[in-house]
Amino acid sequence: MAGLVIGADNALLTHEAERRQSEHAIRREARIDLARRGLIGTETEIAKWRAERTRQLEEQANPTS
Repeated sequence: MAGLVIGADNALLTHEAERRQSEHAIRREARIDLARRGLIGTETEIAKWRAERTRQLEEQANPTS
């Protein structure tokens, strides 16, 4: 039983570490892009950047003819 719990805990910790790393990379990209535009990378600006990026990716995936 202890092995199962330890294995699950390790899997969860690995997953959380990957999520943090991914989130950090996205936020870094957002801050760099916002700085190029002359904006400060606040939480609000990063959220707007994410929404804009998501919209752009959706438009690229589903171009309207």
